[in-house]
Amino acid sequence: MNEVTNKKKKNIFERNPKITITFLLLFVFVILDCIIAQLVSKKESKKHYSNFHSYYHHALKPNLDIKYTWGKGEYKLSTNSLGFKDSVSLAIDKRSSKKRFLFIGDSFTEGIGIDFGKTFVGILKSHYPEFDIQNAGVRSYSPKLYYLKTRYLIEEEHIWFDELVVFIDISDIQDELVYENFIPHKPEMKSFFTTLAENILTFIKENSFILSISTKKNGGNSTNQDNKRAVPGRPYTEPAANGFSSDKDYQRERPRWTFDDEIYRKWGKRGIGLAIRNMQKLYDLCTRNGIKLTIAVYPWPDQIRQNDLECKEVIIWKDFAQLHQIRFIDFFPDFITAQDTSVIKKYFIEGDVHWNEQGHKKIADKIILENYIQ
Repeated sequence: MNEVTNKKKKNIFERNPKITITFLLLFVFVILDCIIAQLVSKKESKKHYSNFHSYYHHALKPNLDIKYTWGKGEYKLSTNSLGFKDSVSLAIDKRSSKKRFLFIGDSFTEGIGIDFGKTFVGILKSHYPEFDIQNAGVRSYSPKLYYLKTRYLIEEEHIWFDELVVFIDISDIQDELVYENFIPHKPEMKSFFTTLAENILTFIKENSFILSISTKKNGGNSTNQDNKRAVPGRPYTEPAANGFSSDKDYQRERPRWTFDDEIYRKWGKRGIGLAIRNMQKLYDLCTRNGIKLTIAVYPWPDQIRQNDLECKEVIIWKDFAQLHQIRFIDFFPDFITAQDTSVIKKYFIEGDVHWNEQGHKKIADKIILENYIQ
């Protein structure tokens, strides 16, 4: 009787010691794995900030509020509910009672490496409280993605704005070749339980040190092929498929099409054709929806060193703007003056092609001074 009574008094864990120990060890392992992942993520800033999008390739995740490392510095990366870079994570209405300006471009417009408040869009937003100013720029965008994202925002998300300001980058011509074979399609409708399961799985993968190591060995910092393609700066297809012999070759040639005739003939001319066709689609889309369109261009350090004031980039988009009678903003003269390359150190992140805080302020100051926002 005593033996039977003792068995009854034992709880389920005491009656199954091997299973209990196994689950306990597994629990400790998972906790340690997550802790290590968080420490590594915090140290290396490897948190995922972008998502693959089936219609416009990739976007910043909505409602982000993280610290991210770019180059030698760390900056705050926050996005609002629409996935636009913002000062904090907050909900944004699809319609605004104020006149809304939407800026779109690549990493320059996003303001990579810089806190939102010190980017040119952030400065404009602070300077013009009477307007609703939003930043839809995302690293590695180009005219094809400007068009696709804008169309999706208007027709599928029903987000309304009064003026679209497109900052066209030097690298956009190369990126047009990268995205040439990307075929957009609307995201599939998923059930609540499917979405919940995917979110749980994504959370586990993004917070597991073991799985992050496994992902790196498979050649990327994403959890599947779609997300791998969504990593900004990574070609959608292999470089060789777009006429580049290697990633190094791809990066080296990126800004040189404006002044290197060999590179212009190699891929620049074809990229320009793609870019103009996609900008025409964007213009037609804006016209149909009563949205005012503005185009802006600016130089890289390479163009500044070449004193390339009237380069192909300026001529192409100035002609496009004149043809369609839309506003054109040329920032080349603001950075290129009498072969003075000291502006590179003053306005660009050290060892990088992107603007530093002073560079963003210079862009914002011109927009404010010349009353482009009104």
